[in-house]
Amino acid sequence: MLDQPASSNAAWAIYAATGVRPEWLWPSLWLESNFSPSIENAYGCVGINQLCPVAYRYLQGVDPSVYRTWLASQQLQHVVLPYLRDVVTNEGPVRSATKMQLAQLSPALLRGPVTLDTVIWTSHNGAYGPNSGLDHGHKGYITVGDLALSMQMTAQNPNVQAAIAAAYAVAPPGVGPQTDPVYGNDFGHGGGGGGAGGIVSSPSLAGPIALVLLGLAAIGALAAYDEGLIFSS
Repeated sequence: MLDQPASSNAAWAIYAATGVRPEWLWPSLWLESNFSPSIENAYGCVGINQLCPVAYRYLQGVDPSVYRTWLASQQLQHVVLPYLRDVVTNEGPVRSATKMQLAQLSPALLRGPVTLDTVIWTSHNGAYGPNSGLDHGHKGYITVGDLALSMQMTAQNPNVQAAIAAAYAVAPPGVGPQTDPVYGNDFGHGGGGGGAGGIVSSPSLAGPIALVLLGLAAIGALAAYDEGLIFSS
């Protein structure tokens, strides 16, 4: 889990370097790893951000088995931060939890116009199978809207809420959480970010949603197969 307050301080270092706010970061990382820095999936993706073998360069020579022994705050500061800095610099801004998850899965899509209908993978793509838990409705393809739905679920998780609260307990002066972490400042659903507004779910995704695909932990394990890292700069 997150070592505090070091993980919160690392989250603010990520914000300073990339503009990615804690309420956009934490839902995605919970989906990836349940905040477990020691986790490894069947594809060799490791750590709190499920860094995959094609992106091991961000480990800077550190063996993945050693990386898994690092505290969450160390992984955030030394690997997650430079990865996101490269994504934002080379692919495009990340201003919502939904785009944060897109940065995890397929950051190259950030280069062009992205809507909730943007298709990330279809069932004909090799990355679809390991990530099929993100295909809400079993449509045969995964859209950015599917990521938004997953982010709504994880943003409501008590552990994510606690991480957001812990981050804002040590926030820079005058910085308060946005009311809509799912859409953030993207997709025309931006929430205010000035005061100490609460975290609420996105109205367009509200309503009864049956979690019949997979448990959130299982979804995170599947989503950790990171085709986006294969194609990132």
